[in-house]
Amino acid sequence: MVALNDIKRVMTPRMQVCEHLIESMEKLINRINRYGIQSDSIDELEHVLDQCRRDTEYAAVKATRILNSDEYIAIKEKLQGENKWNIRLKQLEDELLDIKLDIL
Repeated sequence: MVALNDIKRVMTPRMQVCEHLIESMEKLINRINRYGIQSDSIDELEHVLDQCRRDTEYAAVKATRILNSDEYIAIKEKLQGENKWNIRLKQLEDELLDIKLDIL
């Protein structure tokens, strides 16, 4: 049986890392909504997705959290709507989809 302290010890760092990424996504979508998509918007999204790649700490947890976030979905829709969803973003997304956890 897993003790409550073990759960806290295991989950807290993962949640903190994910929340930092979600805060970055929230800032990005707010900036896009206010100023439109700019080249640094795409760079910032690539940076966030890079932090979730398979060779990073807690990769599967981060990939799952990002790909299921409303912010990511909204940003992707906006980029696709303006034909700015590029091959690099597609490659990063494919890698994250490959490692994400299935949510039941």
